[in-house]
Amino acid sequence: MKKNILIFAPYGSWRVHHQVDAIIGKALQLRENCQVVAMVCDGIFMNCPINKGNKSCQNCINSSNKLFDYFNISKIQLSSLLNKKMTDMCFKWAKEMPVNNLSNAIFEEMKIGKWVSAGMNSYFMSETIDFNDINAVNMYRSFIYNGALLKCAYDRMLKVFYPDHVFCYGGFHAFYRVILELSINKSIPVLSHERGFLGNSFTFVNSESMHSYKGRVAHWEHWKDIPLLKKECLQLKEYIYNREYLKDSSIDHDYTFTSEIENIRNQLRIPADANIVTVFTTTDWELGISEIDLPTKFSSQIEWLKHIITQFDLDNTYLVIRHHPAQYSLTNIGKIFLQNLIKLQFELPPNLKIRNVMPYEKVTSYPLIWLSKAAIIMRSTIGVEGILRGLGTASELKGYKSITGIYDIEGDDYNSVFKKMISNTQHFGIENLRQAFRSSYYLFYRLSYQFKSFGIKDRYKANICLKSFDELHEGVDPVLDRICNHILKNDPLYPLPIEHKNRSLEDETDFLLKELEFIKNKRNNTIKYSLENSIVNEPQISIIKIATTEKKSPFFTTSIKISRHRAIEVRDFIYHSEMNIEQVLSLLKKQICEIQSHYVYCVRDNTFFDESFLAFSVDCLSDNSNYDGIFSGAWISDEKMNLIGEIFTERNPELKDKCPALSYIIKPFQIFSFFVWKKESLNQFISQFQSDFSIDNKFTSTFFNIAFPPKPFYNFYKLQSPMITLFPEVKAK
Repeated sequence: MKKNILIFAPYGSWRVHHQVDAIIGKALQLRENCQVVAMVCDGIFMNCPINKGNKSCQNCINSSNKLFDYFNISKIQLSSLLNKKMTDMCFKWAKEMPVNNLSNAIFEEMKIGKWVSAGMNSYFMSETIDFNDINAVNMYRSFIYNGALLKCAYDRMLKVFYPDHVFCYGGFHAFYRVILELSINKSIPVLSHERGFLGNSFTFVNSESMHSYKGRVAHWEHWKDIPLLKKECLQLKEYIYNREYLKDSSIDHDYTFTSEIENIRNQLRIPADANIVTVFTTTDWELGISEIDLPTKFSSQIEWLKHIITQFDLDNTYLVIRHHPAQYSLTNIGKIFLQNLIKLQFELPPNLKIRNVMPYEKVTSYPLIWLSKAAIIMRSTIGVEGILRGLGTASELKGYKSITGIYDIEGDDYNSVFKKMISNTQHFGIENLRQAFRSSYYLFYRLSYQFKSFGIKDRYKANICLKSFDELHEGVDPVLDRICNHILKNDPLYPLPIEHKNRSLEDETDFLLKELEFIKNKRNNTIKYSLENSIVNEPQISIIKIATTEKKSPFFTTSIKISRHRAIEVRDFIYHSEMNIEQVLSLLKKQICEIQSHYVYCVRDNTFFDESFLAFSVDCLSDNSNYDGIFSGAWISDEKMNLIGEIFTERNPELKDKCPALSYIIKPFQIFSFFVWKKESLNQFISQFQSDFSIDNKFTSTFFNIAFPPKPFYNFYKLQSPMITLFPEVKAK
């Protein structure tokens, strides 16, 4: 049956997603002579998020034109559907919207303010939006203005081309959400898609956002009683193994490293006889993006963590909070979440039975799964991986998790939730594993579609591999046939177990019994190896706190209180402005000579250091005789504890003119805060500094010239992560 197909493709540069629309659209053209039209952007959006960072708008337009022209798909530009009266009306409406109504702004009875909210989360890489920030307010006005324009354009579009079906990537990003909701409001079916769980795959939903699992959870009823074949069980086990050990390059891993399980308890400084329970967070902006479909009872993930932390009180048990690694990477940074997490360290009383594993710490989630007695997640897929490894896991957000056997949290007594999950781990049996395997195979394999004609390369790039359009005809690619028949004939979008209903339980049960034994043995052996490698006595580290006043610094004091490493000697060194460099260095050297520790950290008192910093430094220097010290990257914070920059990290490795860090680093002796030393190496360094420094030299540049000469004399382990935070100087009253 011939149908009208509308492709909504405003972001031409998102070729990896819109190749899906173009190829399915072309296949429908060829099969039933369907009329396929792409609604594309030609630069109408104000403050377009794709144009962030002054990228060329024209490049995005060109990419869209090239894609749809190649497949001979007609295009209608958004500007052709609008006129000045419409744009003026939309602009006036957005400009006059009160700030406190922006997120709930209604335009012509449509919830534009709500629908575009995910764009704000994505733009600012944050779950929460600060409406006291004029930049955030102006950006939100741009989003609702653009959303209103889309409403006007779509209304006009329906008059010139009324679709039987709409293709709309994701259905959750701001402008895609608007079209999804407008189409649903008109009872026009929408096919949304996103990358699948498997490498080189895609998954689809009907008339809902990809973050809504209603259709997929409902379809699970057809499959929940169907046994898996042994080869399917092995296929899933291999997939899970590959995720843990980075064996499959087609999988989008959050890590580029693995962790040695036997060392984790040492890294976290958790006693040998203590139990471990873990909370796995998610990326802050993704939580915000999914809020419409998966609402949470907390105002933010930070508030959720605060609730868990203040409650936590389990006998002989440590709580590990593993913050999602994607919160800090080369491409993404959840800066607002991270700065709020640092602030939280100062708000809450220190609890030495809690470990915060920051996104940049070299601890993956998998050892924690094997070592933990229970886990709580917000919405991360690590919950599914936990249940597949026999870990009692509870989830704050439902989504698809409930079909896997993950417990849906009700109420807010998290100690009780942990106790229930500990019991679930202890009593984890074959029926629990059966549900986990069947549902995971359903999610990862039955709903992840891999096409012959296109896919994904290098994780984010489109990979169209057609030699001829003849390959898009029926009978060539069964997966493409399924999607096309769903559009043309209303066939089911997802496979049905018609040919699987007579399967025997025998193969599945045999595999699962062996897998259950493997899981229990690995959990027991992992804990055993971890206990055998536990540190008995921590090496002591001496800290020389350099200050300009005797006033206590909250930054330094809090750092000491939360530090995992507890074998610490603190020595005060008061620096007066009338003291010259030579006097200071001589007095420092005298203190260092008196120190009995093998490791020394000289630090300005305006410095906050991560709870893992001293533990990591001591362990690294103890295990590596070749290193003279540790060189850390740093966050730069303003007076309000807002992060305004970073320095000496992988993201920002060099000190540049006019960078926010410059004014902090040139303060007297601040540069010491970046280094943890072996005592003998520091002594030697200061002696060399005394001989090389003259009154005409700059202290910081001399320090760097000695530490990092063209032919290195000292060997430092470079962390390239912001394990310390520099605040404005602590001043005397």
